[in-house]
Amino acid sequence: MVGIITTFSTAIRAGAFQYLETDIEARGSKNPLIAFFYTFAGFFIAATFLIFPFLLFDNIHFSAAIMLFNSFVLILFFSYYFSVLKNIPFKKNFKDIFIVSYGIALLTFFISLAVKNYLLPSFH
Repeated sequence: MVGIITTFSTAIRAGAFQYLETDIEARGSKNPLIAFFYTFAGFFIAATFLIFPFLLFDNIHFSAAIMLFNSFVLILFFSYYFSVLKNIPFKKNFKDIFIVSYGIALLTFFISLAVKNYLLPSFH
């Protein structure tokens, strides 16, 4: 449930920031409302794709493995999409997105582990 709420909240926030960025950047040449919708939809679909295994399976380790595979597929898809869209090399784009995405995931994992082990026990 927390994942679903966080997904929705993050998607709205990302869409709103994209709206503001497009509005400030273009001032008339791009439609910020369409930018909001596409960003919201992209974030929402991607995040739902990532949390779906946890809603479907009881085994948390299996769900995590499926989520990691799903994230790899998303990175492949978006890397290819942006490589074609911006005419940049796919391999470099994929490598950059992969390193940033999994680097942030690892950092978040270790932060949550530290919070669980060091901060939460003090509240009991």
